[in-house]
Amino acid sequence: MSSTKISGPLPTEWNTGVFRGIIRGRQALLDNGRSRGPGEGLVAPIPVKGLLPPAKIPYRALKLTVSQEWHEVNERLNHVFDIVGFEPVLSHARTIADKQETYDFQPWNTDQYPPHLYHIPKKDEVPATTIFDFTAYITTALILKGAWTSWTTPDPIYKVKNIDEIIANDRKFRKQEWEVYADTNIGDRDDWFSDDVFAQQQFTGVNPVSITIATPESEWVTKFKAAATTQNLSDVLALMNSQDSSLYVADYSYFRKAVGASTDAELSSGLDDPDNIRYGCSPVGLFNLTSEGKLHPVGIIIDYKGSMENSVTIFNKCLTPGGNTIDEQKEDWPWRYAKTALSSADWLHHEAKVHLTDTHLVEEVIIVATHRAFPEGKPIFNLLEPHWERTLSLNKAARDTLVPSVITKIAGVSSKEIYTYIKYVFENFDFVGGYIPNDLKSRGFPLDELSDPKGRFHNYAYARNMNLMWQKLRCFVAGYLSAFPEYDTDEDIAQDDEIAYWCSEIRGPLRGNLKLFPTIKTRDELIDALTMCIHIASPQHTAINYLQRYYMSLVINKPPAFCTPLPDSLKTLEGYGQQQLFDALPVRKQWAQQYMLASHLPWLLSYQVASAQNLINYAITLASFSTGKVQEAAKQFEADLYSLKKQFDEHNTQLDDKQLNYSVMDPELTAVSILI
Repeated sequence: MSSTKISGPLPTEWNTGVFRGIIRGRQALLDNGRSRGPGEGLVAPIPVKGLLPPAKIPYRALKLTVSQEWHEVNERLNHVFDIVGFEPVLSHARTIADKQETYDFQPWNTDQYPPHLYHIPKKDEVPATTIFDFTAYITTALILKGAWTSWTTPDPIYKVKNIDEIIANDRKFRKQEWEVYADTNIGDRDDWFSDDVFAQQQFTGVNPVSITIATPESEWVTKFKAAATTQNLSDVLALMNSQDSSLYVADYSYFRKAVGASTDAELSSGLDDPDNIRYGCSPVGLFNLTSEGKLHPVGIIIDYKGSMENSVTIFNKCLTPGGNTIDEQKEDWPWRYAKTALSSADWLHHEAKVHLTDTHLVEEVIIVATHRAFPEGKPIFNLLEPHWERTLSLNKAARDTLVPSVITKIAGVSSKEIYTYIKYVFENFDFVGGYIPNDLKSRGFPLDELSDPKGRFHNYAYARNMNLMWQKLRCFVAGYLSAFPEYDTDEDIAQDDEIAYWCSEIRGPLRGNLKLFPTIKTRDELIDALTMCIHIASPQHTAINYLQRYYMSLVINKPPAFCTPLPDSLKTLEGYGQQQLFDALPVRKQWAQQYMLASHLPWLLSYQVASAQNLINYAITLASFSTGKVQEAAKQFEADLYSLKKQFDEHNTQLDDKQLNYSVMDPELTAVSILI
């Protein structure tokens, strides 16, 4: 019998999620002499239509398979004496009744979090020391316990006297290769504080998903014009009224509503730690995107309190990119304070919404509902399961430790408000609105203009990359589903009880409570929803997670809170110098633990993805063990990912900022699931 050629280079390890599905499929055939369900996409030990028998697997691939199966045996033997009776050594497909008993949502409103899995089954548990880098995990634990040693802080941050000394120390630690400081971060740039670098983070930073167009008649353009009029700034008004201007906003004004505070309430940690109160803000930043594609900050409301009269608004002295020198920008302390306020708000928006809620917590609802709706071995379950590796255990660690012991200790709002905020953003998560074509268009980035290497959006590498990734991912999902006739027509989808139950489990107010998940009735709706499920877990989480160490380990670039109250008038803000900004940062002795937590959290939460866990390995593994249309779809997806790698490299070289390396979305660096 001739061998089937393995698509692409043979990996050092198969994708774990796909591989476990393969083992279940083979075991089901050994047990029952037949496939559990349509079967295509699994490897069978005996010839069955749509399955690839071992005799067809090339020798090197078969050797790797046997090796990984033996690894599975050893992993399961480690748990034999932790359970009652004996668990099968290889993965077995569980019945839907078993899964519905095992996977269920936490009873409604019994804790402070959105809906999540009630109890993690033993087979899904992953220890924290496996999830996290061991040194980062232990170091963070020491910081939490207040163990101040030379290991965690080679030169205590509170000994510095100004911002330049913070940067100098940070660079010194890097040369000494001290833990979190060993890798380069934004502080290695002499212009890290500049308008250009500040603005570009809206396009290629750790949170490139929030900046939104502000049309001439929009609320924020009107409000900023009113402020400029009050301040007699004719040049600002001329810019905002110009036909050549293209205005965008970064809007965090919703914070008070989201945490349950009144419009004029001071945002702070309050009684959580009365002796060391931290302060938050709900700013709005106004940017102009020039015809050359340069994003430039124009004005900032440092803390919006329901009206412009009750808020402090400051405008940039320089309204065009490159219009003032780096030295001039360095000494403009009122404007630097305002930019820091916007960055501080983005810390909370990113960590608690964009990262934790919009990826981790939303995906957990998908995981639980999929377990409850689809039997193992069914096509939709097999498609989604590989994108859940480690996620349930990781999310439990976030609920048990990360939020209560880290986020609530360093954010500029109270612990109660943190939990209120998380629930608010979860309940308002727009699943369909988050589809990349919908998201980009609604935020003012026309899809047909993203490909122009010299166009207005050539610096928005996230949008350019993700638009293409979505297209290829959707094509893969459509090709995969085409292998299964039960999903051929809209009528098939509308009458599918499993899909209907899946939607109800995700949407139900006492179930997943994702209110804006679609009620799926057509094939296109199913393809879009499945694409989104994979998108959240893989390319989206990768894009917003793995740059944390670069942008956030230098705490003063994006501090989680201020340590002094915000200025209550423009006159007060305009009188600020370096000392006022320095005092507002968590660099005094009483803030040492908060500073270290903020600097080490990005180290804990981001490390390079192993080759066995990247998206290309997933495609290779699926292509290697499938036949027919599933194999065709997987092979095409693999080829598309290698093509995207080249296109993303080109987008990177087309950025104006030649010091910037936006490679986080490289398919070889894109995690297949929410791994960390």
